[in-house]
Amino acid sequence: RGCVMAKRWHGIPTTYRGIKFRSRLEATWAAYFDLRNDNTTWQYEPVDFPGWIPDFSVQIPHFPGPSLAEVKPIYTIESFFASPDSPKMGKALLANVPLAKNFYALLLLGVSPGHVWLMLNYGCGGRWHKLSPPDEGLQKCWAEASNIAQWKAPR
Repeated sequence: RGCVMAKRWHGIPTTYRGIKFRSRLEATWAAYFDLRNDNTTWQYEPVDFPGWIPDFSVQIPHFPGPSLAEVKPIYTIESFFASPDSPKMGKALLANVPLAKNFYALLLLGVSPGHVWLMLNYGCGGRWHKLSPPDEGLQKCWAEASNIAQWKAPR
């Protein structure tokens, strides 16, 4: 359970709000952002860094600017570090510091809102910090988002 990414993970493409996401987990995060009822806004694949395309730009109301977000099916930050995606993301950010500086923070979104990490100052030796689990209301939003983003077989 701790190292979900040991094998190469392939998501199920899922459409939400007319956008075809690469995985159901990404679509669930988008639905969750919409259901939070706190004016959180998002954009899917907002920028193309050479070697890495962040999954989202997210504007969370209490953050002073938009944050880049990467979605991974992980329970621990260690499983992300063990994946080939971690160095790719770091290299892309360091090679594009002026563009990356347009974003307040970097979020790593795991399998649920209870598995989220934040990095500030990612161009200056920032460190990942695990965020506190969400309150009961946001947990209900996540459950509803999961239902909204369920994969449906084509007819």
